[in-house]
Amino acid sequence: FNEALLAGYGLSAWHIVMLDLVPKKEYFKALDLLDKGLQSRFVDESGRITLALTLGTVVLENLNENQSAIRKARDIIYPYATRNNLASLDFVLANLLNLNDELEDANKFLNSACNNPAAPKEILNACMGGSEIVTSDNTGKVIKKDLATCR
Repeated sequence: FNEALLAGYGLSAWHIVMLDLVPKKEYFKALDLLDKGLQSRFVDESGRITLALTLGTVVLENLNENQSAIRKARDIIYPYATRNNLASLDFVLANLLNLNDELEDANKFLNSACNNPAAPKEILNACMGGSEIVTSDNTGKVIKKDLATCR
């Protein structure tokens, strides 16, 4: 995977991070390598999304008290979240924004994730469990969902 990354294949960074760096708890090295993967020549948009989501998740799960890491992850994920309609991007970004005290934007992206019809079950369950989450329909009317409606 290291040779592939050196040759410009960005998704190799994901494999190195998940198989080597995260298990060793080398989170800052993981962030650097994921960033290198994002800058690689041979990585398409979905590969970049995977790398950006992984970077954000590493920060949320392991470096959520490090403001520099939070801001870096936020800055990397933000453009992907605005260009794509993916609940996972919106959910991770919302949590990063919340950690950075950007509450208005955090709420916007959290509601986008929670109201996305293609949201995975795990995100829907997290959304329905949070009392601070306002769920609204397309008209902006606030609606109450039951946990049983989660897939």
